[in-house]
Amino acid sequence: MVESKVIAGAAGGGIGGALATFTLWLLGVFVWGASSAADQAEKAVAAVPTPVAGLVLIVLSSVVAFAAGYVAPHTHRPDA
Repeated sequence: MVESKVIAGAAGGGIGGALATFTLWLLGVFVWGASSAADQAEKAVAAVPTPVAGLVLIVLSSVVAFAAGYVAPHTHRPDA
């Protein structure tokens, strides 16, 4: 049986990655002046410098994964 905190942390990491990508798009549009048009989304994300993008991805994914694992209840194991 997999601990519910492990499942929540994994899901949180995935959600954090999606949230980080959205944040990169927002940064590209509002900070680096890229177009917000749907067909220009890749260019908006690419407008964010690589070091900034890396930090955003690492920090948001880690924070959301940690928060999800922290708030998830422990799986009760009677044999432990």
